[in-house]
Amino acid sequence: MSKSRRKTALMGDLLERVREQFQRVTIGDDRPANTYTARDCLMCGLAIFVLKFPSMLKFDDARDEPVLCGNLRRLFGVARAPTDSTLRRRLDAIDPKAVHRVLRILFGRLLRHRHLEPFRTADGALPLAVDGTGYYTSTNVHCNRCLNQKTRGGEIRYRHAILGAVVVHPDVDQVVPAAVEPIMKIDGASKQDCEQNAFKRLLPRLMKERQGCRFVVLADALYANAPTVKRLREHGQDFILTVKDGSHAHALEQLHDISFQDDPDDPLCSYRWLEQAQLNEEHGEACLVTLVEQDTWDRHGKHARWSWATNRPVGTVADARAIAQLGRSRWRIENNVFKTLKAEDGYHFEHNYGHGEHHLCTIMMLLMFLAFTIDQVNAMACAFFQAARERQRAAYSLWESQRAIILFIACASWDEFYNRLAGVPPDI
Repeated sequence: MSKSRRKTALMGDLLERVREQFQRVTIGDDRPANTYTARDCLMCGLAIFVLKFPSMLKFDDARDEPVLCGNLRRLFGVARAPTDSTLRRRLDAIDPKAVHRVLRILFGRLLRHRHLEPFRTADGALPLAVDGTGYYTSTNVHCNRCLNQKTRGGEIRYRHAILGAVVVHPDVDQVVPAAVEPIMKIDGASKQDCEQNAFKRLLPRLMKERQGCRFVVLADALYANAPTVKRLREHGQDFILTVKDGSHAHALEQLHDISFQDDPDDPLCSYRWLEQAQLNEEHGEACLVTLVEQDTWDRHGKHARWSWATNRPVGTVADARAIAQLGRSRWRIENNVFKTLKAEDGYHFEHNYGHGEHHLCTIMMLLMFLAFTIDQVNAMACAFFQAARERQRAAYSLWESQRAIILFIACASWDEFYNRLAGVPPDI
């Protein structure tokens, strides 16, 4: 992807849009700490993840340092940073919709400025990988929104989880979060929430918030069922869903008598497909899809087979190859998003930043996703960030250097901040 020709760092503009939205947030808390605005608390929480502080305590230890205070004011617009306990209490009272709104606005900006064009398929759709993961677990601290699970030893384990929806493409290194849906008990509900229920909430919200945007939903075998296929079709969305022998034996049996066709562009791949196939025996003709299978061999002769159900047209090997490439790019949500967020030298997704009594756990998760989205946008579109990333090489080295600069070097702007990371000498 070509580098941006912007004369100033994109980060300043992005954070200004974020501050504008956080300025609208109010907190129903009348304790003495109300001198800290909601915007300052949210921007401090975001700064922790942008700068990759491993914990609130590490951030709090440096909170009163003059250099950090000045950089927070100039770069993040934070008038005054609260202590870690006050920050937790204040964020706990904020409705997560405030951060959802910022994620939605940021995604809309990417669409308007055509930053997502490299992700589009030949027919203009955006591949959207969907998957769930956990981010908080405890055997003691919990709330009425926690999911709970009894272990073999009879112990109750409480947890929070999310369903992520991320724009991916097999030929693009970056990924762009489109939405995040918490998987947790809804207020007043007695039943456990689950990934499928979260998807039922996420899909209509995506369609409402991303008006006119057409997706190709990429999901694992959990979603390859008749109700999900019906739901996707009702919303006018394409899909490529993994199917497996264990859960989709009826569907795959229909491919047994069809011969594979070799890929003329790749001698290590071959394909077969069947249109108007039954996804399962229970729904029969009521749920028809196109089945695509890919056989691959590596240079050592190791064989693998992949299968998908889709509603996209398949008539040639080239069509089947395109389905397979998109279907396999679904793994980017696990490898490029969840594993990156959970890395110990990165965003510390599974670190307990605090559970709170109301929304703290969810707010911190959403702020982390917002920071991750901002980093991905910068990696795609900001020459200043790209130059810093290129010089630092490893991501953990970039994050360590960021924290060193924010703590010890006063920077007047994000241009100067990234120039220092890139080794550009300051103007004298």
